[in-house]
Amino acid sequence: MKRKTASRTLLTLLLISMLTLTFNIQSAKAEPVTILSVYPPLSTALVGENFTINVTITDVVNLYGWQVNITFNPNILNVESAVEGPFLKQVYNTFYMKIIDNSAGYVLAMSLFMPPFPPGGANGSGVLASVTFQVKVVGSTTIHFSEGTKLRTWMQGNIQPISYMAEDGFFTNLPPEIIQRLTETIETWNLANGAKNSLTSKLHAAYCSLDRKNQNASLRQLRTFINQVEALRLKKLTREQADYLITEAQRIIDLI
Repeated sequence: MKRKTASRTLLTLLLISMLTLTFNIQSAKAEPVTILSVYPPLSTALVGENFTINVTITDVVNLYGWQVNITFNPNILNVESAVEGPFLKQVYNTFYMKIIDNSAGYVLAMSLFMPPFPPGGANGSGVLASVTFQVKVVGSTTIHFSEGTKLRTWMQGNIQPISYMAEDGFFTNLPPEIIQRLTETIETWNLANGAKNSLTSKLHAAYCSLDRKNQNASLRQLRTFINQVEALRLKKLTREQADYLITEAQRIIDLI
């Protein structure tokens, strides 16, 4: 009898442990991950032109301050300006500062609430800053979140770090690289296989034509790609996705 009672007790404890573990795993899965990213992920412009990227944050909770250290190849790009976005200052007054070094190839920007701190920080998603670059030469460079990039919250009277995932951006004005990056961007979208293949196959054809120095064929295939994007607009693609793809495809056409 004692052995049966002990067995039942052990079984009950095991079931409780399994349920607790399952609950904790499900809770962890449900918790959103804060993402710091460059948008758009792919940028292109002609020599002498300017382009702007946004430093965006997604699914943050109780943000009180941020600092980003963005590095780039200074032989290809110069930073013209770095302005604070609305995300943090829509909650409370902020102190913002920036350091731009076009010789070393970085822009360091930071923003935090002015004291006395508000009772709660910024939540959700939005734009932390906008950085405008000027293109110096033909080439490619990563727009990278480097060491010194931080997100901060205020808890129990102390500044605490917020963990995050960083998603870098990329600049190129080389048509084959733009096509390749555009294809990679489409691959990351949650599209139906048919729609995804109809887009990436046309970009692949344009890429191969450029590789064979057949510019006319590549131009035709890119225009076919644009027509396909229009056909998928508001069906398989959002308006923003369609606009982005058409803008980038037209840039490639202009560069060719």
